[in-house]
Amino acid sequence: MIHDLSERRQAEQEAEQRRYAAELITDLARTITASLDLATVLQRVVEGAQRLCKSDNAAIALRDTGSEAMVIRHMTGVRYQACETIHIQPGEGIGGIVLATGRPCRTEHYAEDSRGSNAHMEVIRAEGVESLMAVPIQIGARTEGVIYVATRVTRPFTDRDERILQRLAAYAAIAIHNARLYGEVSAGRERLRALSHRLVEAQEAERRLIARELHDEVGQALTAVNINLQAIQRLPGASTVSAHLEESMDIVEHTLQQVRNLSLDLRPSLLDDLGLVAALRWYVDRQAQRAEFTATFATDPLELRLSPDIEIVCFRVAQEALTNIARHARARRVWVTLRRSDTDLHLVIRDDGVGFDVRTAWEHTSGGGNLGLLGMQQRVALVGGQLEITSAPARGTEIHARFSLLALPSHPEGTPKEKDSS
Repeated sequence: MIHDLSERRQAEQEAEQRRYAAELITDLARTITASLDLATVLQRVVEGAQRLCKSDNAAIALRDTGSEAMVIRHMTGVRYQACETIHIQPGEGIGGIVLATGRPCRTEHYAEDSRGSNAHMEVIRAEGVESLMAVPIQIGARTEGVIYVATRVTRPFTDRDERILQRLAAYAAIAIHNARLYGEVSAGRERLRALSHRLVEAQEAERRLIARELHDEVGQALTAVNINLQAIQRLPGASTVSAHLEESMDIVEHTLQQVRNLSLDLRPSLLDDLGLVAALRWYVDRQAQRAEFTATFATDPLELRLSPDIEIVCFRVAQEALTNIARHARARRVWVTLRRSDTDLHLVIRDDGVGFDVRTAWEHTSGGGNLGLLGMQQRVALVGGQLEITSAPARGTEIHARFSLLALPSHPEGTPKEKDSS
């Protein structure tokens, strides 16, 4: 009994850790796709590294402009601000070794490690660093920076910690790459239109990757645990722990369903297979059931599939709007309409909720708040569309996204005609 209970508690803890890591990584992926503010994204990466690796400090160092050296740009848990003034040369210290080799590096006793840097030792001692791990942030074949985690007590970082940090470093690389792309396209409208497809496609490809990782790795691991629990339940003498096994299987099944929901939120297969109308209809119904509001979805007949760019942006705008309604609006009714004219596509999401002050909300975006509104605005602008938000306290909210159908080609595949409303 004691052995079985110990295994049960361990399985529950592992499932909880997997669920927490999956939610944090998913939230980070949403941040990457919602904002092109590199500083905001990288700070979220640093905070995620500190939490997931259970470290005291975390930091990101990036190559300084016009130099091969790195400078620490983002940090959390760091008490000694002189860290920002250190220039880390290739091959100098643990970070410099990672910069030069492009491979992870870790140490349990930094102050005694021969690979440490004497130039940095004063800062390291002031910060109290004992154990340290660093992995490269790579874009293509070039190491653009390093992400660190450190503790003030001796604690060896594990292979699992290294894998987590490498995944976060990959997200940091995506954010840096996306920010560079955005900087390039901002030079001119024509260049913006040419590269916007690449940017949105890169973001959606990353969503597909994360959704696949959640489904294939976490989902399959939980399924295997559930099968093992069922096999144990059938063993002779298992009746004495049957209740605990049933509870464990319920926990695994609940966590597995959460992983499936996260995977669907990141990239529903309906959007790729059946197009925008089917994906919107499914998502509106799903959110209505979750948040317990009454939803109405209406659409004009669409003879052909729309441009993939417009379909993706429309779905993401509706997804963000409905998520905000479920979290904040306290709405009882929601209306979603998709209308097409000869030249334009109109997506309107309206609710009867508590509303908000639009001007104040936009002002908050400049300080890193309201990433959802900023993400919607940026996505719509990238495909040449316009976004209008109308709201006031106690008067509900209306989000209107308008897209030109003249600049972008239609999807080659057709879609069934839709009834006027549902």
